[in-house]
Amino acid sequence: MGGRDSLSSSCSKICPKDICRANENSNVKTPLKRVRSVNCFALMEGEEEEIRSALQITNTNASDEEVVNDNSQLQTIAADCDQFKGRFGYNYYDVTNVETDFPIAYSIVFHKNPAQLERLLRNIYRRHNAYCIHVDLKASSEVYETVKMITECFDNVFLSKERVNVIYASFARLQADLICMSELLDFKVRWKYVINLTGQMFPLKTNLEIVRILESLKGSNDIESFSWGYSLNFNDRFKYVYKIINNNIEQTKELKEKPPFHIRLQKGSVFGSFKKEFVRFVFMNSRVRVFLKWLQDVYSPDEFFWATINNRLTNPIFNAPGYKVIHCGYNRASERVPWLSTFVSWAPPSTCSGKIVRSYCIFGIGDLQSLVYRNHLFANKFYIDYQTLTIDCLEEWLHNKTVYKPLLPMHMFRENRYFL
Repeated sequence: MGGRDSLSSSCSKICPKDICRANENSNVKTPLKRVRSVNCFALMEGEEEEIRSALQITNTNASDEEVVNDNSQLQTIAADCDQFKGRFGYNYYDVTNVETDFPIAYSIVFHKNPAQLERLLRNIYRRHNAYCIHVDLKASSEVYETVKMITECFDNVFLSKERVNVIYASFARLQADLICMSELLDFKVRWKYVINLTGQMFPLKTNLEIVRILESLKGSNDIESFSWGYSLNFNDRFKYVYKIINNNIEQTKELKEKPPFHIRLQKGSVFGSFKKEFVRFVFMNSRVRVFLKWLQDVYSPDEFFWATINNRLTNPIFNAPGYKVIHCGYNRASERVPWLSTFVSWAPPSTCSGKIVRSYCIFGIGDLQSLVYRNHLFANKFYIDYQTLTIDCLEEWLHNKTVYKPLLPMHMFRENRYFL
């Protein structure tokens, strides 16, 4: 069988249409991954019959991948680090010089299900990167110990020394990321960008693709930032003081003082890709510290913090390094992508083939077709116990792209519609 023909044939099954083009000069050592129970390629092409079949299979919570949901069993496996790494594929991939010359740091905020965290880690892990995991203070001792044992198998994965009780929309959510970022600044790996994640996210790009995309930023941050209209009820988030009551964030009747330094608040995502100089600036700048203190009793401060500091046009007082964002009005129905770090499907109005939890789409099998065509680095959210074949197929796709080192069409990320 001819090498060129067989390689092209194999690649055609790795990912739909022209997303993936094999590097025909690659010396493929690692076997391809195949999900046995379904045809992932057909699912990614949106073939309805295959989707119906996959949904019937996934109703049993079946997974082709070895997923150890029992914490004590996962601890037993992690007690033998060589066994753990081999069993879950941490030593599969050779890395390119391009990747080793561009180390990436990850801040991962985690609160439950170590098995899902491990699934994320194995798909983003490279020996030259750095990984900080913040385990929620309210996580059980069993959960904490399981994650601790996993991290002890690596010298570049560590638990944050400080932990906070992360409450939805509270300051602690931002604080958890800042804790990890601070510790990553002091870590031995000389990383260039930090990407913040949660344990319920999953990559849409290989490590090499992520490096290439971050390189295309040319030293700028990838942070969503926009102003909003008065019709969007965001003003109440900082008009009144918010307090933690019975482990929930509650609005009080107390009016909140105006932002310091006449800051014009910008809205954006909690998730982004931050250059190292920007992260260092955040911890060193006195005005940022004052602003951070002001944010401690507003609703979802993480959605204001990064966007406001980064946007030099609206807040030149900060003059933060790495400013380069798309300026757009708020329009959820728009197809225009304001930033690339994380794809979140809000419903309504976005379509969701999975299920809706707190307005988030929990991605399912029917979402695979759109996910593999996304330009984003990561997607949020997935549940490991919900339509598990969704993650299985994404893992197959990522693994096979990593093995073949496909040629990423970088012009897509250099066009003005993405970066001004």
